[in-house]
Amino acid sequence: MISGVKTSSIIRTIYIESVNFCPNNNKLPARFKNITFKNLPGRVVLSIQINVTETLKAPLEYSAHGERCDMQKTNCIKKNSPPSSDFCPVWNTIYGQFKEVQLWASKVKPPVTKCPIQKNFYEVTDLEVDYRNIINLIPIRDGRFNFKYEIFDRKNGNRRLAACFLVSSKVQMSSSRQRSKN
Repeated sequence: MISGVKTSSIIRTIYIESVNFCPNNNKLPARFKNITFKNLPGRVVLSIQINVTETLKAPLEYSAHGERCDMQKTNCIKKNSPPSSDFCPVWNTIYGQFKEVQLWASKVKPPVTKCPIQKNFYEVTDLEVDYRNIINLIPIRDGRFNFKYEIFDRKNGNRRLAACFLVSSKVQMSSSRQRSKN
């Protein structure tokens, strides 16, 4: 199913094509398993299992490496984001303050209410990621997008890769006039 978001007379359609694990997934302290996703209008629903084999200690940072390609994937431009600052203090502060965060966190069993993230087997069930408001803030055009998301923690004072996954998506734009003719 395809997810469409109308922006004035332009309709942006996002379709998640795949979510995969990085090749070194089985060697990382947070190992993803059994991921499923469903594309719905304006959002995607994810379910995944995560086996955290060691406590993930602060600072926890993430980075995203992106690639925007044409539809045929013949012309691609790479974009990298700098690593984030430690998101543990933010998570520990906002968890109890925002219903949206609590709703999202309620999809994780057992719950992750604070950092550090303890060694455990976690299941995320039917986590809905709604991008209808975000898509209007990002200048997205037709194309295919590949992202590599990495999460880092500290072990013995050294920064290490703790988790990693890959997402491929397709974005198509059409005017409402074109849409009504189809």
